Amino acid sequence: MRPLLPSNLLLGVLLIPLHLLLSTATVTKAASLSFSPPKPHPLVIWHGLGDSAHSEAMSSFIGQLQEAFPGLYVHSVSMSPTGDDSEDRKAGFFGKASEDVEFACKQIAEVDELKNGFDAIGFSQGGQFLRAYVEKCNLPKVRNLVTFGSQHMGISDFPACTPTDFLCRIAESALRGGVYTDYAQSHLISAQYFRNPRDPNGFAKYLEKNDFIKDINNEVEINKTYAENLLSLDNFVMIMFDKDITVEPKQSSWFASYPIANETDSIGQAKPSPTNEVVPLRQSSIYLEDRIGLKKLDERGSLVMELCHGIHMQIDGACQMKVFGKFIGTPISPHFVPRGLRVWLARLLYGVLGLRIQDVGDEVLAQLFLVLLIVSGLKLLVGMGRNKW
Repeated sequence: MRPLLPSNLLLGVLLIPLHLLLSTATVTKAASLSFSPPKPHPLVIWHGLGDSAHSEAMSSFIGQLQEAFPGLYVHSVSMSPTGDDSEDRKAGFFGKASEDVEFACKQIAEVDELKNGFDAIGFSQGGQFLRAYVEKCNLPKVRNLVTFGSQHMGISDFPACTPTDFLCRIAESALRGGVYTDYAQSHLISAQYFRNPRDPNGFAKYLEKNDFIKDINNEVEINKTYAENLLSLDNFVMIMFDKDITVEPKQSSWFASYPIANETDSIGQAKPSPTNEVVPLRQSSIYLEDRIGLKKLDERGSLVMELCHGIHMQIDGACQMKVFGKFIGTPISPHFVPRGLRVWLARLLYGVLGLRIQDVGDEVLAQLFLVLLIVSGLKLLVGMGRNKW
């Protein structure tokens, strides 16, 4: 069992002043003296295990965001039809993950303020749930998806419960009956993203029984819609905490995993026995085979992997600067370039110069597009002139 942070520490962001956000608010207030800035793109948040949609911590976090980014609409996903926080917190431990995602799809679709799209933040397990939203539904569409300490490749060990967390202890007792029982795979949330490739017998049961993390990672059957929807993101930002001992392995936040025991290569030869070294994302089959679109996102600079210093969910000022005011809290920029060409230009910019669209802005992208049009036009005219003579 891995140590589990108390629920009131689930959002480390609340324990440290939002330096970036407050400075952004100051700039915004000053700017409002001369003009009214456009509203930030709406935001959807999905909390982590042990927390709830409208807990004191989440409410405080949302309030700070809205103070920093005036006009920001925030929707906090709740698994309770009535908005009951105790019911929502219980749903973080007990339930069927795929049904929770379906419930969230319907809930989000009914919010008028989100009908033109939104940005999304997933804290811990809320991150893979919001990714599942993008892959399975994505109506309305997500612009930027940000996940903090999420378990994208599952966990190979369960976090330990704090002495007073009775819901966690009940779930822990139920897990002793087996992770891959029909009951666990349909009633215990953390069991539905448990994945330990170092255990050959357990991994075989995982491939047979699991229908959540295996599904959204296209690990066995390929659902092309999942990749298409993920590729519709402007950015997929994944935050890992360097001292995270709650998520095992911590690199799961970047889609890394332990190697699979008894795995064979393409010609049937046994691969070396697995070690405690994780297989990095860019060396993994989910990336190399581009099962969910991560490779294509990466090639155009839309897959952002950031490292924050601290334990699980310790979001300090330096960590905030990687996300807020950059991917979250910004208005929708007018797209002067058609999306297909925009993606091509993004790949060109990132591949040649190592620059992302948000580093240069859509206006620069439009100028680049105009330059390419002019150059192409000149080449065409020169070609026509040569043919004429």
